[in-house]
Amino acid sequence: MSDLDYGGGSAPPAPQQPIPGEGLHDAVCFAVVDWGEIVDEFNGIPKGVVRGVRFFFDLDEKMADGKPYSISTYTKSIKYGENSGFAKLMKGWLGKECPPKLVGFPLGSMRGRMASLNIEHRAKADGTFSAKIASIMKPRPGAVLMQPISTTLPDWVKTQREKDNAAARAFLAGQGYNKPVAQPSGSDESGEDEDGISRVPFDLKGAKSINLKDL
Repeated sequence: MSDLDYGGGSAPPAPQQPIPGEGLHDAVCFAVVDWGEIVDEFNGIPKGVVRGVRFFFDLDEKMADGKPYSISTYTKSIKYGENSGFAKLMKGWLGKECPPKLVGFPLGSMRGRMASLNIEHRAKADGTFSAKIASIMKPRPGAVLMQPISTTLPDWVKTQREKDNAAARAFLAGQGYNKPVAQPSGSDESGEDEDGISRVPFDLKGAKSINLKDL
């Protein structure tokens, strides 16, 4: 069998892309991205439409070209219940600095804030591995001060966000609601609209956060 013959007509295995190592990493948030409105699911069942956000980090580990590895959270539904994934993320990251109520918290201010990230490797269908954030904690004692280095977002961000927003529009249309879904913005929306969609405060003022107009 030659080096190019994988037998049975199967395709060659996908090459493993460079990823950061597993374990704890010092990191700094370089972008807070308003994800617009997304379908909120529980155990895979759509429950409604909420505002989403993603946090992007530079890691202490460097790639071969000397630039830092970067990684992001999954898209988080901005819900304020103490057991919500969003509230747990913020409490783990801010520690004692986390306010008792997160309503109105300026998410854009998280850009430039350091964190300690626990990175895990996850197997993909093509046999390769990806790096994922398993947990976010406040910076470890003695961590070297880091400043954001990355200035651009990954190519997939705009496409995935548009796909998620389209899914939200389709869900609402299926519920008989046909008004346009709000697009990502840096405005300070609050309260609930007549459709019941949560218009959470998303304050990006005072921090250079990457937003729709920057893509």
